[in-house]
Amino acid sequence: MYKKREFKLIGNPLNLFLLVNRYGCNFRYLGRLWFYILKSIIFFPFYFLESVFLSKSYSKMKIDQSPIFILGHHRSGTTLLHKLISQDPQFCYFKNSDIIFPRLNTPGKKILKLFLTFIIRTFRIKTFAYNNVLFELDDPQEEDMCMTGMFEPDTFYWKFVFPNSRYDPLMVIEPEIANQKWKNTYSFYLKRVQYHNKSKKLLFKNPPNTARVKTLLEIFPNAKFIYINRDPYEIIYSTIRLWKKGLQVFSLQRYNDILIEDLVFKYFKAFHKKYISEKDFIPLANLIEVKYDDLKTDPLSVIKTIYHKFNLNFDTIEEPLLKQINKEKEYKVFKYQRKERLDNRIKLMLNEMTMSSLIIYN
Repeated sequence: MYKKREFKLIGNPLNLFLLVNRYGCNFRYLGRLWFYILKSIIFFPFYFLESVFLSKSYSKMKIDQSPIFILGHHRSGTTLLHKLISQDPQFCYFKNSDIIFPRLNTPGKKILKLFLTFIIRTFRIKTFAYNNVLFELDDPQEEDMCMTGMFEPDTFYWKFVFPNSRYDPLMVIEPEIANQKWKNTYSFYLKRVQYHNKSKKLLFKNPPNTARVKTLLEIFPNAKFIYINRDPYEIIYSTIRLWKKGLQVFSLQRYNDILIEDLVFKYFKAFHKKYISEKDFIPLANLIEVKYDDLKTDPLSVIKTIYHKFNLNFDTIEEPLLKQINKEKEYKVFKYQRKERLDNRIKLMLNEMTMSSLIIYN
């Protein structure tokens, strides 16, 4: 049985070396690897201090209010939904800044954050995944993305670093021992957020969690879930683009369009299969399913429906929500050219999933 420990080393650079040793790095990406190593060298002293002074407090932290988890495949609208609900001051969540900064208040941290914000806005630095969205340090971010940035193993986005390897991010929670280890690690990072936002309710959006419902319920039996779905054709086309852009930024291994397409189809089916097989474990009062098209057409009504379902106070969010809705209108939707070969592959997959009762879009 995996033994739970109160002390945990955050941002451990040794994990990076272990993963590279296990899965390999292509020679052409050595420069990128050195960038990862440099990042670990610069930030590890601060993560080490955070580990020494706060990790035991994180481990002992109790999460009294059950979290809300936003589920759905990549590019299904989870980010939009998360950004809208995160306008409510009663919630806390992972932020983009968690990828960069330790949560220890060190001298000069605020100045560095202001400087980075100035650089981002001056040079119009955008997120890798979206068309015209600036990288805002305080915007909500996925747990797996933040944990990968802190060199935590067993997260989904190491597949973006080692795409052409045997690493399967959804298998790490399957075996009993690995499952318990993953739960302890994941809980630790959620407690880390809660510790610095003690009176707030946890709100997370993390597409890989779509395939982890049963495991999440083992940690938080009364957790609430919002599942958002979208036209599978739009998801597949947009997710292929996401993987291409992600691998251009993060990969340490060679890849090609065939590999990317195979990975997208593999995880699309895996996410949906797991969600369909596990969603009945969620009490009916704790699950709501919404559609991306409805969210885009009338976001205010969708958010109101969610708040009514979970008995949340809508008064705390209405004004900032309306401002964010207007801001989101500036976002340029990804446009793609339909390809007969890809359409046929999607159609075949959907037919197979329908026959297996795994299709959930309607």
